[in-house]
Amino acid sequence: GVVSDAGLIERAVSEVLEENPDSAGMFRSGETKVMNFLMGQVMRKTQGKADPAAVRDALTRALQK
Repeated sequence: GVVSDAGLIERAVSEVLEENPDSAGMFRSGETKVMNFLMGQVMRKTQGKADPAAVRDALTRALQK
């Protein structure tokens, strides 16, 4: 089933951004293509169970901090 557990997704997003600071920086400087890479990393961390729309939202929020 699809996981839209916000806590789980937020944790995975935090971990991915900590592990990929360069990608986070690239996104912030306008390289929006890295969003797909970051989403892929989060999906891998959640064994592909996370709801992609929720992952994208969580990543977007995290990257705007």
